[in-house]
Amino acid sequence: EADELRERHAHWVLESMAAIPLVQRWFGDDRGRVDVDDVRAALEWSSGSPTLTAALASGINWMRFDHWRDRRRWCEPLADAEGLDDRSRLQVLGMLCYLDVVDLSYERAGYLDRRAKQALSIAEGIDDPLVPVLWTVRGTLSGALAGQARDHELADLSVEWMETGVAMTEAFTLPWQVYCRLLAAAGLTSLLRGDAAVGHLEAAVALADQTDGYDALGGSARGFLSLYRALDGYVDAGLALAQSVVGFANAVMPWREGPLPSVIALAAAGDVGLARRQLAACFQDMPTDLPLGIEMVVVFGAGIAGAVQDWDLTARLLAASGEGFRRSPWAYLVYLTFRDRARAALGPARARTLRDQGRRIPLQDALKLALGDTAP
Repeated sequence: EADELRERHAHWVLESMAAIPLVQRWFGDDRGRVDVDDVRAALEWSSGSPTLTAALASGINWMRFDHWRDRRRWCEPLADAEGLDDRSRLQVLGMLCYLDVVDLSYERAGYLDRRAKQALSIAEGIDDPLVPVLWTVRGTLSGALAGQARDHELADLSVEWMETGVAMTEAFTLPWQVYCRLLAAAGLTSLLRGDAAVGHLEAAVALADQTDGYDALGGSARGFLSLYRALDGYVDAGLALAQSVVGFANAVMPWREGPLPSVIALAAAGDVGLARRQLAACFQDMPTDLPLGIEMVVVFGAGIAGAVQDWDLTARLLAASGEGFRRSPWAYLVYLTFRDRARAALGPARARTLRDQGRRIPLQDALKLALGDTAP
């Protein structure tokens, strides 16, 4: 009787989830329509078929509930489970690739690339928006590998895969199109192909403006584009975009990190106080166990200092940030841009001195400096 009750509960949870389109469960702003505790309970209690478990485990966006590590516990064993139909396996693999970038795609790019290939190998003939998403993911992850290895041939192939995915999403609803544009922009940023990244971000903003209930996606597109505008010297354009996302919640996925890159445009426009308040808000809303999360905040604190040409503080914070630039392509862009600008402004000898000083700053002290809680 207890087993029957558990199975009935699992099917009830699945039916409740299925009433909401997957795109809303993954990207929509109203997360209250799915009770994550019900989903977790169903997964704990149910001993049902792999297809039932796969639908439960990959049917919600775990990151939105700050349970992003749960996806490994549930999804990874299912990715290779016997008796799972291709469409269910595709959704599990899509969720793995979607969330595993939280755990540092630069370090796990090889593993994720294999998972993306596995998904695409079973995708033929399946009409599902996850197919173009996975093409774009594969290109983005391969781009990270190409950047590390300085493999120009792989970089070009990665761009081709990204563009394939973006083109394929035109057959699906706008939120999927926006998401793939953001993925492509991220991958192109990691390859330092800024003009192409900006093109995708401009398109993402225009598409997001036509959607309702997906402010997270649109806010991210605006925040990322504001960073490029500010770095390219278009301060007014960057400020307008940044101001449109101030106050948005921040999270690493699903692309609700738009407010974080916007701090550079706010600082470049002269409002360092607002930029640091926004940086502090992003930090407070960040998952506590996010790998390199604090280091990334320090990178953006250095970017705020660089935007107002405080080169001493910029150089020290960049050095103190360790590998924070690996947290995201946007952090990588900020790091490279202001590292080079600080070196040019300071000269080699002074830059080395400040770098050495920065490396000796404890991370928590660097965080206080980045947030403006301590005088430089």
